[in-house]
Amino acid sequence: MNIKTAGQCVLFFFMLTLFSSRANVQQSLSGTAGKLPCENYLNRTDSARNAYFGPDNQIVGESQFRTDPYLPPTESLIYLRRISVALKKRGILPLIVTTPPEGFAFLGKLDPETIKGTIFENLSSPRMLSKIQSGYSKTLLSFQKTGFETPNILNAMLLHQSKTPDAKLYFKHDAHWHPDGTQAAALGVRSYLLDNFPKLFSEINTEKYSVITKEMIMRTSLGGWDGVILQSCPDHKPLPEPFPILAVEQVNPVASQDLLGNNSPKVVVVGTSYSSKPPEFGFVPYLSEALGTEVLNTSLNGGGPLGAMLAYFFNADVKQDMPKLLIWEIPNFTIPVWSYNPLSSTMFRQLMPVFSVQNKLLDSYSTSLKKTTEVNVSPRNLIGADFIKFNFDTFRTREVKVILNYENTDHNEVLTLKHSHANSDLMLSQYFLELKRSNGLKSIRLETAGEVGQVRLDIFRYIGVN
Repeated sequence: MNIKTAGQCVLFFFMLTLFSSRANVQQSLSGTAGKLPCENYLNRTDSARNAYFGPDNQIVGESQFRTDPYLPPTESLIYLRRISVALKKRGILPLIVTTPPEGFAFLGKLDPETIKGTIFENLSSPRMLSKIQSGYSKTLLSFQKTGFETPNILNAMLLHQSKTPDAKLYFKHDAHWHPDGTQAAALGVRSYLLDNFPKLFSEINTEKYSVITKEMIMRTSLGGWDGVILQSCPDHKPLPEPFPILAVEQVNPVASQDLLGNNSPKVVVVGTSYSSKPPEFGFVPYLSEALGTEVLNTSLNGGGPLGAMLAYFFNADVKQDMPKLLIWEIPNFTIPVWSYNPLSSTMFRQLMPVFSVQNKLLDSYSTSLKKTTEVNVSPRNLIGADFIKFNFDTFRTREVKVILNYENTDHNEVLTLKHSHANSDLMLSQYFLELKRSNGLKSIRLETAGEVGQVRLDIFRYIGVN
């Protein structure tokens, strides 16, 4: 049974059990209604802050039951199409794993009496799961249209939950997936490759790995709910939730180099805190086990949907050392970030020049670095320019503010170059920036936190299509 068919079967199973589970839920909740740790919070009119406090200590927010698709803005879709084309030209299959809205895992598990009259009451409808599935499928379709492969992780999780009813797909207080959820996602990727890319799967699946538990730890944070819930519920304290820290070990280890002596990873994951470590929620170990290969994890905690992608390709040689499969893990709720976060377009513009293999140098400028460094350029020499490469000889910085000044206009383009949305310790001596327009560029101003050494600006044109 494939994931799609399984999802349809499980949908029927959920509709059937949604009502039958009410009696069991109500029995287990006897005496709990009206005794939630923060009653006033449940009925707030601010929809962004509506939350359900369950007797089993779970916290569920309205946004977790989102039925509308998360769709990247048009500008991001254009960049995604260019990225998928660039990856495929290098023999890499680009695959996006985006998490489904986690509220589906709580369907049929909320006390019907407690949620009566609240925004959660419609969750008792058996149509809710099909609505969530429809919205999630539209999200996947938006990525598919840009050339990315998109396994249906929601159906994979539903299948896993039907086989293992006690599985914890998500943490009770947290939007992050639980190790059980990461195992379901990894099996979903495996099934997708077997169904659609069996030849690639056979090339990848050359070893045997097993997931092991290193230790059990307690998760005590509210995992993103802190700032929202504690404003209205200052006395609410989450109960510690145990979960395993996972690792992977190779069974019958063999030399990892192939016959041609290539020891580059076959599979690379670029992702967020859902995949990064610490803590290790298990997605990458379970991928190694499911795909039968070592998986290189380059995810960044707090890096946002683009941070790890930018950091990995910035440091990788795009002419070699490329994997056969790139898995880009993107939490569903981060997709709208591309719409309103001013760094997003800029991060795409930092990423695109990295994929370019052949370029023509149009002009180069060197000067001493100051806290504000103004570089006058020749507009005539830069006609058709595509990107700028900033090289600092001794200075390293987390970010650089760039102001592009154009002739015959009062409009200056102001940008901040950095490799992560988060305040990371990533200190760089080199940055790229793709130009939206080159004609009439007359000066480039840099603002940095220091003034040590030299800076060189190399301005290029792409050769061929990038």
